[in-house]
Amino acid sequence: MTVDITPTNTNRTGAAIVQWLTIERMAYIAIGMLALVLRLVGLGQQVMAPGEAVQAMAALDLIRHTGAQPAGETSPLLLSLHALTFLVTHATEAASRVWPALAGTLLVLLTYGLRKELGRLGALFAALLLAVSSSLVFWSRSATGESFTLLAAMALIVGLAGWRRDPGGDNSRRIDRQELPPAAFAGGDTGSATVFFFGGTTPPRFRWVASRRGYASCMRHYGAGPCSGPDRM
Repeated sequence: MTVDITPTNTNRTGAAIVQWLTIERMAYIAIGMLALVLRLVGLGQQVMAPGEAVQAMAALDLIRHTGAQPAGETSPLLLSLHALTFLVTHATEAASRVWPALAGTLLVLLTYGLRKELGRLGALFAALLLAVSSSLVFWSRSATGESFTLLAAMALIVGLAGWRRDPGGDNSRRIDRQELPPAAFAGGDTGSATVFFFGGTTPPRFRWVASRRGYASCMRHYGAGPCSGPDRM
């Protein structure tokens, strides 16, 4: 009598999960749960502030097809999420604030991508500080677009950090506005300003002029052979 001890797919999946779930990642999960609890507890107890009411009413006008134009400070991304939420549930304070709360929680977890720059303990400590930060908790519990703007800025920081430490990357690579997260420009009036502050890039025209000057300098010193023209840069 023989016994088949070939590992099943379930056993392999379980072993992979156990191998992936390190103490460090368990700490990040715990910090993420702490951040989520701080942002969700009593989310619908406070009445809406004027800015929150403007954001929520814009979504109600959208799904009711009233034809009203949203106010200038309305977050386009949150407007779409509110409209989808109000189609399947009641338009309450908690329903209006749940998406910013989730965005604020995800912001905390993004510090995992900064372990190389901050160190493992430093990134964990930064995640804990962001989780309990009173300012971030406040904006994460507000039905406005600031939480998404902060999330996009954090995603941009993590993305740029990963790009800088990529050993196989091209040092001459350019990062244009089209490569930035779409949410960075969906947080209302503060979105573009925050992205410019955290990682605004050089205007394409300025880069073209700089490449022309570099090409001319190369031509003067080395001739046409080793120099790459601006149209090929």
